[in-house]
Amino acid sequence: MVDVLNSNNSDDLQLLSCPSFDTDFFSLVIESITDPIFVKNQRHLWVLVNQAFCDFVGYRRDELLGKSDFDFFPAEQAEIFWGKDTQVFDNEEDNINEETLTTEDGRLSIISTKKSILTHRDGSKFLVGIIREITNSSRRERYQEQLTRLLQRLVLGANQEELLKVALNVAEEEIPGSIATILFLNKKTQRLNQVIPSRLADEFSRVIDGTPVREGMGSCGEAAFTCQRVVIEDIETHPNWQRVKDVALRNNHRACWSQPVFNFAGAVEGTFALYFSHKKSPDPFDLEILENLAQFTAITIEHQRIERETHQLRILMSDMIDAMPSILIAVDHQGRVLQWNSEAEKITRVSAVDARGRELGSVLMLSADQLESIYLAIDERTSLSWSRIAHCWDDESRWLDLSIYPIGGSSHAGSVLRIDDVTDQVRIEQMMVQTEKIHSLGGLAAGMAHEINNPLATILQSVQVLKNRLNKT
Repeated sequence: MVDVLNSNNSDDLQLLSCPSFDTDFFSLVIESITDPIFVKNQRHLWVLVNQAFCDFVGYRRDELLGKSDFDFFPAEQAEIFWGKDTQVFDNEEDNINEETLTTEDGRLSIISTKKSILTHRDGSKFLVGIIREITNSSRRERYQEQLTRLLQRLVLGANQEELLKVALNVAEEEIPGSIATILFLNKKTQRLNQVIPSRLADEFSRVIDGTPVREGMGSCGEAAFTCQRVVIEDIETHPNWQRVKDVALRNNHRACWSQPVFNFAGAVEGTFALYFSHKKSPDPFDLEILENLAQFTAITIEHQRIERETHQLRILMSDMIDAMPSILIAVDHQGRVLQWNSEAEKITRVSAVDARGRELGSVLMLSADQLESIYLAIDERTSLSWSRIAHCWDDESRWLDLSIYPIGGSSHAGSVLRIDDVTDQVRIEQMMVQTEKIHSLGGLAAGMAHEINNPLATILQSVQVLKNRLNKT
């Protein structure tokens, strides 16, 4: 193979202009096709290429003709091309294969190549190849899979730092040669801070940490200020980077694209940026990835904020329920305990941890008839109210008021029970009744005494009169 590549034999060159091969006509045909097309002889040298092929690989026609894959592509790629070509020449069967190809500008492309044998009537064999670039479709499929896994992590409750680290990795995998970073905006200081670790050089990370949000401030500072994407393809010559250009170049950061991260209200929360070790301009799919990952960053920030607020709200609601002097119990539509407040723990001596998830009847000691009525109310989503239920807890007679109310509008929503211990109130009422009875009895006795006193007084007065008259005689 090396001998062929290094050969200057006139026979090799003659193959490029084989008289039995109508190159002029074939050239006209392949030039009319927009897909890249090439023709190789049995020495694996290009003898014909169309302009679409030249444009695709980034080399002129005169540079390509008479040369092989080893003259232009990395050795590992050229070896694969050579092996597939040999297979087609030997078997004389069509071959369709996916391959990777590095173009003149260093871009790695994924291609689908169909290779066929063309045999002329004089027995000369040529390999005809047709290339179709599938980089974007394959790349998009892979990227969509990455994005799906990211969203799954979000739904399953991964923390913010973990999610954003994965987002940085996705960006670097899908845009080769990039270093991704996320800066968060401190709204008080109006500066961008690096909270999530990145692969940027330490010296450079220290420089960009605290970037002011204003026009002309690098890529990220201006992106956050203008609320627009900023793509700087050459840090060395761009005026935005003059202040820290030396630090950037010293650490091999030569291009930067920055996308603002917006919250749901449209305000800037930070930036998602990509740095490159060489001058770099984005293609449309690069920008799509950058924008999507910035949006994912915003979703992650918003999701974590909602989670924090929800957690705080749960704590507040739990504290409010525990502060209530009544027993409050929430149950699902099957009567299983969802919420068990501190008063319920105090009265029943059953902890909330033990109560949750259990059947109401197993933790709330009521009669079978009472539990049946409660379960019926839960099932039919109706209200129920009882007053002055006699009950015994801890060998002590108590009096309870019990109410049950359906919650939510769904048939699978549960109910809430409120139980008030009114024992003291009942006892006071009983004491008041007894006091009233005693008071009434006292009044009755006083009335009777009055009724007795009146005739006795008359009798005493009459006796006194008689006594006085008898004494005078």
